[in-house]
Amino acid sequence: MSAPRITLVAAVARDGAIGRHNDLLWTEPRDMARFKQLTLGKP
Repeated sequence: MSAPRITLVAAVARDGAIGRHNDLLWTEPRDMARFKQLTLGKP
């Protein structure tokens, strides 16, 4: 059996932060649409 393929998609600030106060650091509708396209329906 081969190892599962793992893909990581992340938006990271210059200081390494990925969120603050349980929310995203910024909102960009096109980024969110692309994220959904890449991740919806994936395990």
